[in-house]
Amino acid sequence: MYLHPAVRAAAVTQRKDSKCTNAEIAFNAIDEVQHRLPGLIRDRRLQARPESSLFPGRVRRGRFAGGGAAASAGEARRVLFQFRATEAELEIIDRLVSEHGAESRSELIAVAMEESLLQGR
Repeated sequence: MYLHPAVRAAAVTQRKDSKCTNAEIAFNAIDEVQHRLPGLIRDRRLQARPESSLFPGRVRRGRFAGGGAAASAGEARRVLFQFRATEAELEIIDRLVSEHGAESRSELIAVAMEESLLQGR
């Protein structure tokens, strides 16, 4: 999956400090924000417009969606973040994708990690 560089850097720091795997960091992030996932996914997709605009924000999808927590870190090219998941873990992620309207596993995990690792910045 592709993450904002600030999110990846925060994950790398957390991995070194806590001796967690990338998968544990991703799953911890999902656990932390699980009840807010639908709103976080929606916010990430919404492209803000100036307050003076007559038009509402537009929905952006895929890797080009840039709202949500990562937007506060500024525009940047997304970078690769990988982890390994078991079949049982993938089944849970797939269920969450379906329940919360995410486009993909990557979108769901990225949204959770962005919120978890960048909040409080």
